[in-house]
Amino acid sequence: MNLVTVAVRLVPVLSASESRLSAFLNKRSQLLEELAY
Repeated sequence: MNLVTVAVRLVPVLSASESRLSAFLNKRSQLLEELAY
């Protein structure tokens, strides 16, 4: 397996985990805002 194949397989995994992480952070910031009010 060469590096190009590894990179191509890693890109969707990284983008999916990144979007999941951003969604989690958005949800957490919303919770903190609700607690602050």
